[in-house]
Amino acid sequence: MTDSKDLAAWTGVSRQRAARLARAVSETAGRIAETEERIAEQAARIAEGRPDSAHRMRVRARRARSFAEHERAEQRRWQRYADHGDPDRRPGDPG
Repeated sequence: MTDSKDLAAWTGVSRQRAARLARAVSETAGRIAETEERIAEQAARIAEGRPDSAHRMRVRARRARSFAEHERAEQRRWQRYADHGDPDRRPGDPG
């Protein structure tokens, strides 16, 4: 019986650790998204003021916004893991 209690305790600790790590990954993804959004804003400003670099800066801004969007999705996915134990499970999903 001790083995099953030890296993249950270990499993509980592991789930808590996994949830903490998932929250940390979620927070990191959010910070990356914020940084990319700032990069996009800065590139857009540069594009407005420097016609010689406008095309390149607009492309950079689009890429930064796209990456920020990706990171926001990752932030949500890892927060779901922290909340529900499965990064691909959405609230209301069975099981």
